[in-house]
Amino acid sequence: ALLVAATVTLMLALHDGGTDYAWTSLRILGLFAGSAALWLAFVWRIRTAREPLIPLSVLGNDVVVRGTVAASCGVGAYIGLSIYLPVYFQSARGMSTTESGFGLIPLMVGTVFGAIISGQLMGRIVHYKRVPVLGLIFATLGAMSLALWANAMPLALFVIILAMIGVGLGTVLPTTTVAIQNSVETHQLGTATGTVNFFRQLASA
Repeated sequence: ALLVAATVTLMLALHDGGTDYAWTSLRILGLFAGSAALWLAFVWRIRTAREPLIPLSVLGNDVVVRGTVAASCGVGAYIGLSIYLPVYFQSARGMSTTESGFGLIPLMVGTVFGAIISGQLMGRIVHYKRVPVLGLIFATLGAMSLALWANAMPLALFVIILAMIGVGLGTVLPTTTVAIQNSVETHQLGTATGTVNFFRQLASA
């Protein structure tokens, strides 16, 4: 109940802020404060419960925390791009609705390709964490270049960079999931996987 209430309150603040109400309005600030209080209450509850929903040994695990943050940011960026790019293609590039839909293909294909690459490399190299780190570096550089010089780029270069971003983001999701599952006890596999999936969905929303 505390987890659901904290999440819904946060979603309401993010949904209404900047549109129906100013970010500095009492309503939005109150929702953020209420969400923070509910998250703290949730943490207190799992610290005191005999059988907590998410054990502290999972939440306190560095690999779980860092993997969840990386996966959440990666998914959040991917969803943001997939929503914003069609608008950009139509408004700034003058594309039709169909053409803007085709413009997303490099991002999606790149993501699948990045996931396949990371999946293959995980079984062959010891330090597989380096794969998503490099992937995120390339994805970040690609996103920065689009943010700064998108309108000055020819469409072909734009598409190539978009595919590069997709490959970079694609390396994150399978690697973080496997790393998190490898870092917890066998009986905690379901809990750890559910935790990272929950926060990934929260970041997507």
